[in-house]
Amino acid sequence: MLKQSSLFLVMLFFALSLPAADSFSLNPADFKLRINGGAEVTMKATGTGIEIVNRTARKSNTYGVLTTALALQPGTRYLLSCRAKGQNANGIVFALGPKWSPRFQLAGLGEEWKVFSFEFTPPAADFNNRNEYPVSILSENIAEQAFLTDITVAPAPEIKEDGSIIPDGSFEAAATDALPPGWRLHINRDAAVKMAVSEREAIDGSKSLLITNGSPRQPHVYGILERKIRVRPGIKYRLTLQARGENANFIRFVIG
Repeated sequence: MLKQSSLFLVMLFFALSLPAADSFSLNPADFKLRINGGAEVTMKATGTGIEIVNRTARKSNTYGVLTTALALQPGTRYLLSCRAKGQNANGIVFALGPKWSPRFQLAGLGEEWKVFSFEFTPPAADFNNRNEYPVSILSENIAEQAFLTDITVAPAPEIKEDGSIIPDGSFEAAATDALPPGWRLHINRDAAVKMAVSEREAIDGSKSLLITNGSPRQPHVYGILERKIRVRPGIKYRLTLQARGENANFIRFVIG
C-alpha cells in the first residue's frame, strides 16, 4: 500500500514571473529615426533588435536618435530593461521624456550580451496630447557596432519591508483549506495531489501550505502550484523557505 506523502511549506519568500499584462516589449520597427548635425550614424531594426553604427565623434548637437511613445501611467514607477553588446560602442543612451531626462547610459559594452535595467517615474507634464510618454535611444559618439534587444518597460517590482517581493509568503491572508490568493493549481494526468493552506503547522503566524501526493512517480503525472510576480532582469535573487514533511519526495521549485 502506498503511503501518502505530505509537506508543509511554512514560509515562502520568492518566486519568478512572466511579464505582466501592463508591460511593454518595444518593437524596433516602431521607432522613428532622426539625425542631427550631420552625424554619420545608422540606427536600424534587425529582427527583434536594433543595430547602431556611429562614425562621428562626440560634439555638440550631433547625434542620431530613435524615438517611440508608450501609453504609460503618470507617477508610476517603471523598470526599463534591455540586453546589449557592442564593439568600441560609446555614447549610447536611453533618453526619456520630451526633455531627454532622465538619461541612462549603456556603459561597458563588449562582445558578450549584457543586461541593463533602469528605474524611472514619468511625471504627468512629460506626456504628449495622446497621453503617451516618449522613449528615445540616443547615439552621440563613436560606435563601431552595437546591438540592443529585448527592450521592455514594465512596472517596477514592489519590495516589502522584510525584503521579500512575493505577497503573503507565510500564507496568513489565505483561507484555510483553500489555495492562497494569486496562486493557480494544475493537476496533470489525474495525479492524486492536493495543495491547500492549513492550520496544522506554522512558524510565523498560524498557517502554512500543505502538499499531499498519493501518486507514485511516473512520467507526466504531477501537480504544480504557480504564480507570477515582477522581478528585475539581471538581478540575483535568493529563494528561501522553511519546510518539513513525512515521506515527502520529488518536491521541487521550477523557475521561469
